[in-house]
Amino acid sequence: MQYEATPLAEVEAAAERFAVRKPRRRRSRRSAGARLAELRQMEDGDCRKWYPVRDQILATLGPLSQTLEMAFWKSVPPDELELALEEIEELHEAAGEALAAGRERLEHEKHKSKIAKLQATEGRTASEKDTAHRLAEKLSQKLIPGDSDS
Repeated sequence: MQYEATPLAEVEAAAERFAVRKPRRRRSRRSAGARLAELRQMEDGDCRKWYPVRDQILATLGPLSQTLEMAFWKSVPPDELELALEEIEELHEAAGEALAAGRERLEHEKHKSKIAKLQATEGRTASEKDTAHRLAEKLSQKLIPGDSDS
């Protein structure tokens, strides 16, 4: 027998046991834009921490792919599947935030590259230098505050 009714007197105890197994959902109360604004404060960081995290991202892809077919296994209890779906939803939200932050960083790198090219004034006329300076200033306003010089 896969499922059985819980006696009325044991319902609360069973609910508490289940609640312990169920991971707490951590919902961010801030909007994605507010979270990105906080993360935009560029830091030097440590590249040695980056590569293990990247390896973990790659390691997550295998189990997620296996979940596609396992979701339809009759042996998987619906409550366990529901828990897994909630966890995958959290992963999905975190992945969306990570994608947005990474894309924004790459956009900033493009702006910094354009600014560097505009600031290279060798061989330009005075009016070309003025125009390049104005364009560089305009682009640097789009960058993270305090990051236009690096």
